[in-house]
Amino acid sequence: MTAQNTTCRTEVIVTHRGKRYTLWRRGDNFYLRIKKQGRQIWKSLGTSLKEQAVKQAKTELDTLEKNDWQPKPQKPKAIKGMATIGEILDRYQAADRDMDRGTKLNYIAAMKTLLRVVTGKDDSRPLPASILSEETLDSYIATERGKGRPDHSIHASLTQARCIVSPKVMTLYKGLILPNLDGFRAKRDFKGDREAGFKKPTREEVIAWEGRAAELFAKRSPVWLVYVMMARFAMRNVDAFRARWSDVFEDVEYVDGKPIQKRRLRVQANYLEALAAPVEIGDDLWAEMQHYRPTECTHAAAMDDKGNPIPCDLCAHIIPARTAKEREDICYRDICDSFRDVIVGRRKIAYELRRWAGSIVYTRHGSDAAKKTLRHKSVVTAEKYYAQELRGAKSASSADVADIYGLTPATPQPTTTPTP
Repeated sequence: MTAQNTTCRTEVIVTHRGKRYTLWRRGDNFYLRIKKQGRQIWKSLGTSLKEQAVKQAKTELDTLEKNDWQPKPQKPKAIKGMATIGEILDRYQAADRDMDRGTKLNYIAAMKTLLRVVTGKDDSRPLPASILSEETLDSYIATERGKGRPDHSIHASLTQARCIVSPKVMTLYKGLILPNLDGFRAKRDFKGDREAGFKKPTREEVIAWEGRAAELFAKRSPVWLVYVMMARFAMRNVDAFRARWSDVFEDVEYVDGKPIQKRRLRVQANYLEALAAPVEIGDDLWAEMQHYRPTECTHAAAMDDKGNPIPCDLCAHIIPARTAKEREDICYRDICDSFRDVIVGRRKIAYELRRWAGSIVYTRHGSDAAKKTLRHKSVVTAEKYYAQELRGAKSASSADVADIYGLTPATPQPTTTPTP
């Protein structure tokens, strides 16, 4: 039997932070019962003495309050033949699925981090799969909140970790003994600002953002290219990382029956909610981007089986870097570091630039154009997260920014000689 159906109410009252709690008795021991957020929590006080029970109850209340009113996770019960975390991760990593390898490794890292936070163990592989429980989920959330970590960041990590045991991949674990994973998959209430839509920047913020971009361009920093791809072309970090000069092409667009030459950058989709779509590059930005384009390759030439030269991978990418790791740092870390002091109080520094670009396109050309520029499958997504009236699948041009915010359009001038 459980404590809930064998306990009886007593007259022992505990007052804690202005609230009154009644202790219950089961057999010889006292119990504390709490109802919080629609959830009933029972805590054994481990004593039959009234004074000791009252003291222990206050200690338990302090602990629960510190842990966001979530009970301490119970140690997973050993089940004969239960799969280990290591067996699950090995199968997930080895699976031949249509997924980017880096994304898969990120999900695995998120799961390992979650279990390390909850258990304190650096190596989670020997742990039984029964650790993937609702209590573990709640303990992780409470611990990270206690560190001051924002909810949207906690939610993102949980989403990645739980992808490993989502219902659609369970066929990977055929033959393994697994626990009921419903509790570990259960949704939690994360009250972030995502539903509120995009918070439009003020004129002063835009001046600061554009000013920092002008400084980067003057120094020929490759971070300027990432800024342009996000703030003008609404590209993601991974899109900037993968962009190649060969992805740029020209075509003709008919406006009112008249042919107009357009230059576009082909952006490839690499996950479910994204679509492949070309984004327009204005003549002014294209001229500035040419300062970063190498005139010739100085790296050792590689040959294919037929003796033909293979295009250099480093020179082929729009973001100039000596290695792929350096290019990754530029697109993910350096863009944030460069704008950390001017993009203040926002959820994700780099991502704000993409949201801003989508907002400008929405303002100028409507929700359908924003959907195409942001490369969303549904216009609902663009309207829900990016639609913000500030005053076609197109880029957010410098002229748009200047006009919307009442700025004087200016082309930043370099202070150094362009380096091929």
